Amino acid sequence: LVTDDYDVKISDFGMSREEDDEGTYTIQTTKEIPFKWCAPEVWLDTKYSTKTDVWSYGVTLYEIYSLGQQPYPGWTNKQAREEINAGYRMPSPAKTPPEVYELMRKCWHFSDFERPSFSEIIDILEKIRLHIFKMNFLK
Repeated sequence: LVTDDYDVKISDFGMSREEDDEGTYTIQTTKEIPFKWCAPEVWLDTKYSTKTDVWSYGVTLYEIYSLGQQPYPGWTNKQAREEINAGYRMPSPAKTPPEVYELMRKCWHFSDFERPSFSEIIDILEKIRLHIFKMNFLK
């Protein structure tokens, strides 16, 4: 999706649901869940929130910086779940700025409470943008 102002919006209409009072929603089946993009709490109790979206955003960043590589290449969904639950996180794609990989890692924190909010992500990205601008300006 792209707005009239050319802002890109990331969405999955197939997963869209109305949230409850706690800001989460529960799905009834795991049949169509894109496991390699999902936060651990999705596998454990099929609950979604903006913090599960933050995890998926981290995976999307990985895809962007790896130039479209699938997450957890060559792994089954089961392997990915087991490794993530054991603490594995994907390595930094080549040429990814360290600050961006650090953001990915924050998005992939096992505890949803430890993940940044999207407001915090915007602040982090703005700092990264300013840092990169300064580095290019000084060259």
